[in-house]
Amino acid sequence: MRRSAFLLAALLVAGCASTGTYLASEYRAAPTPALPDGDVAHVVFLTGNTGDLETDAVLRALAADARQRGERATVAFLGDMTPDGLPPEGESGYDEALSVLRRTAAPFDGFEGEVLVVPGDRDWGYGEDGVRRLEDVVEDLFDDDVLTPGDQAGGPRQDEPADGLRLVSIDTGWWLLDRDDRPVGEAEDQDVRTPGDVARILQEIAVDRRDDRFVVLAHHPLDSRGEYAGYRTFGQAAAGLGVTALAARTLGLSRQDLASSSYRTMRDVLHAATASHERLVWAASHDHSLQTLLEERLPDVRRFDLVSGTGGGETAIAVLTGYKDGRPTGFEPSGVACRDPWT
Repeated sequence: MRRSAFLLAALLVAGCASTGTYLASEYRAAPTPALPDGDVAHVVFLTGNTGDLETDAVLRALAADARQRGERATVAFLGDMTPDGLPPEGESGYDEALSVLRRTAAPFDGFEGEVLVVPGDRDWGYGEDGVRRLEDVVEDLFDDDVLTPGDQAGGPRQDEPADGLRLVSIDTGWWLLDRDDRPVGEAEDQDVRTPGDVARILQEIAVDRRDDRFVVLAHHPLDSRGEYAGYRTFGQAAAGLGVTALAARTLGLSRQDLASSSYRTMRDVLHAATASHERLVWAASHDHSLQTLLEERLPDVRRFDLVSGTGGGETAIAVLTGYKDGRPTGFEPSGVACRDPWT
């Protein structure tokens, strides 16, 4: 019997304010697509931003589902495992960060599948030494070499958990550091010194593995309808998110905002590096929301951008929309989930 490898994003959905999920108009009447025929070869579970852990309810539910899949599952933690990085032992903040990491790992005790951890921007709060400390802690907690790319450089690193399924991890947190703060490393037997090296190697892998389902695991999304992209929820507006703060996010006053020059450059370069692949999924977190963005570039060329950033247990926004030629299609602020700041 034919076996199919596919990506499963398990989403815990609650409304932005009190009800519902925003769905772009052209998808509202569309039927839920059927799973491919045959056995499921492998399932990838995505979560992120667990450094903001409020409750472990999401992680316990995710771990229960992953445990049922056994060795045919991978759990990917997409960055910001810590509140603000991991300081040296004995310094302020160390015990809190360690407690969060232990609570994050606890539900996965006994899980037989693979765990992957990608650093986020906050995990770089104490520089290379802090990420190396994080690597030691998560390897101890998960009893495996889980931090990826793993050499405190940008990557990429490849995993092939099932035939036809290629997971490629890169460290976008490293990419957005100042040049002098980025440690050098190695990937695919090549030196990695600059973001350009990461993009070149990623492009080589994408071309070489053009027939695989290709999933990039990173912390930062290339496309988003979340807070870092300048969008806000009605809940945030009610809480007093003012024009100045909204403009800062929209104009990109922080390099962590999609509109900032550093982030825009990263997006452009990584888009170009992966543009040739016909079956690409870009999986990230960063924004504290759940999003599925579909871009149809040609009839047979589609890419999905997934944001899975609610591992901390907070109330989730869920957004599903089409995306074409740099603009969302059918995005109609309805008051249900998310609001365009310019309307």
